Amino acid sequence: MSFPRLDDNHQPDKIYAYHLFSRSTHLNEAVKIFSEKHHEVHVLNARSFEDSLSLDGIDVNAHRLLEEENPLDAAILALNGVDRRVTHISITGYSLGGLIARYLIGLLFLRGFFDKVQPMNYTSFTTPHVGIPPPPYSSKFWFSLGTALLGRSGAQLHLSDTYGETGRPLLSAMAHPESSFCRGLALFKNVAIYSNAINDVTVRYVSGAIEESDPYAKHSEDEMLPVYIPEFSPLIQSFSLRRPPARPWLRKPRKFDGPLTVWSFPWNMILYLCLPLLIAFWFLYLAIYCPIVLYASEKRVKELLPRLETPPEMPCVSEVHSDAPEMSPVQLGMVRGLNSVTALKKYSAFRPGIRNSHGMIICLESGWEDHQVGRGVLRHWANEFVVL
Repeated sequence: MSFPRLDDNHQPDKIYAYHLFSRSTHLNEAVKIFSEKHHEVHVLNARSFEDSLSLDGIDVNAHRLLEEENPLDAAILALNGVDRRVTHISITGYSLGGLIARYLIGLLFLRGFFDKVQPMNYTSFTTPHVGIPPPPYSSKFWFSLGTALLGRSGAQLHLSDTYGETGRPLLSAMAHPESSFCRGLALFKNVAIYSNAINDVTVRYVSGAIEESDPYAKHSEDEMLPVYIPEFSPLIQSFSLRRPPARPWLRKPRKFDGPLTVWSFPWNMILYLCLPLLIAFWFLYLAIYCPIVLYASEKRVKELLPRLETPPEMPCVSEVHSDAPEMSPVQLGMVRGLNSVTALKKYSAFRPGIRNSHGMIICLESGWEDHQVGRGVLRHWANEFVVL
């Protein structure tokens, strides 16, 4: 995230939040590119919910940003104590961090924080704003596995939790236009949503882009011809469909060599031979590690929840029924509620030929060639960032 502007040196502050099982170092490239463009901005890269702490819940981790290790409150007090005063604030979140950032905005709104500090920029990168679509809109196996293995945060992402006395999911409450979360978000001058158009196996386009339907899902990568934003590839303005080549009367059946043929010999053969051992090790890891981590998370949450500041009861979005095959009626209502934010702008990255574009969008691993193209997204974000 980024922090407010400071009076004397005219420095806005920025705060960053990130995703499940991640570390603040995953945003190093984002911080580097942003700071090169806006060196006058004071940056706080949140470290209060690294690794398994991210399982504790969106609300719990938003409170951690305020009150625990490396907290927002303490950082602002420190800045105000050096002959400067925080006057503007911007907040950025990657993946789950985008939801934690939105919950944090709701808490700050209820505190009256924005009466003294002007909200400037909210940005999310491939954040599941409306959660994970449930069956039959997604795989029943993976949906059940994610709900079981990702703790309280997983329940909230899969909309299987109950928020307060509403009887509805937390994300449903966060998407209502009259909630403190949306009212706080509406105060920001620039609300930018970056999503992956294709190849994001972690966050589907409809959730990351807050859209009712996915125009890319109907076509293969080879069929689509993207029009990139000049100088900011892989972000696209639009896409068109290529003219299909003439098909021969007789075609040979295409040989399937398996997914590991992209590895050169002998490494692909070694991986094939080791695959049974790797699968067995993975299941053993899940059987031992997950119960320990989930038990520790549940214990932390039981201790923390009674001490947390609870927002007042607020309405949840209504269900919307349509022919859209990508999400549930509750999620359609969430999409329409979030799209009511006036300053909302959306950008999509189109990166073909990559196994999972989720980390690419923020250049999570700067040494990987596939992730390096994400620098174009980060440069666009830094360029569009509003500083008064």
